[in-house]
Amino acid sequence: MAVPKLRFPEFSWKWQEKRLGGVCEFFSGGTPSVSKFKYYDENIPFIKSGELSSRTTQSKITYEGLKNSSAKLVDKGDLIYALYGSNSC
Repeated sequence: MAVPKLRFPEFSWKWQEKRLGGVCEFFSGGTPSVSKFKYYDENIPFIKSGELSSRTTQSKITYEGLKNSSAKLVDKGDLIYALYGSNSC
C-alpha cells in the first residue's frame, strides 16, 4: 500500500487502510407512501435527496409514517449521501 503524503502537520499518526464498512454504518431509507396523508405534516423533518445541499427541508412526517416505511432517523453530524435520485450539488 502506498503511503500518502501528509497534508497537515497535525496528522502525524501511522497511515492505516480500513474498509469503510468497518468504521461506519450504511443503510438506505425510503419515502412514506405519499398517498397516505396521515404520514405527513407533523414534526419529524424528512430530507429528500434533492435537498441534501440545503440547510432546511420542506417536508415533515409523522411517527406513523416513519414506522410504516423504510425512512430512517439520523443524528446531527451524520453523513447523508444519495445513491440515486439526487440532482443537488
